[in-house]
Amino acid sequence: MRRPVAAAVLVLVAGCSLLPSASPARDLHVENGTTKTMTVLVDGATVAMVPAGQEATVAEGSLPGGAWSVEARLPGGRTVLHGQVDKSYASQTATSGSGSGLRADLSCGRLDVWVGVPMMGPAPGPGTPGDCDG
Repeated sequence: MRRPVAAAVLVLVAGCSLLPSASPARDLHVENGTTKTMTVLVDGATVAMVPAGQEATVAEGSLPGGAWSVEARLPGGRTVLHGQVDKSYASQTATSGSGSGLRADLSCGRLDVWVGVPMMGPAPGPGTPGDCDG
């Protein structure tokens, strides 16, 4: 009688290892939907140069602990996005998730920076004329 129970437990445990991980995804992600290369800084230090129309991921292990002060700058140095991204809010399971992020809708496109689950909708806004200069 013990063998069928032991076999069922073994199958259950093996099956669980095939499920998506419930561990948080806490890397910093950048989606640059603009026509400009963006320099991304965390706590004042450059962590990525993201070309126009590209995405980048900065590994959590290469960033300082705690909440991150994130800034994105145009090639001329003008700041177009600035705020806090807190990795402690990030979680992802097989059925749901949460995250923390920042978004800038500019006349040259949309810039998203997040940790955890990617940001959703609405459609990109028009920005303000001249917001991508400098």
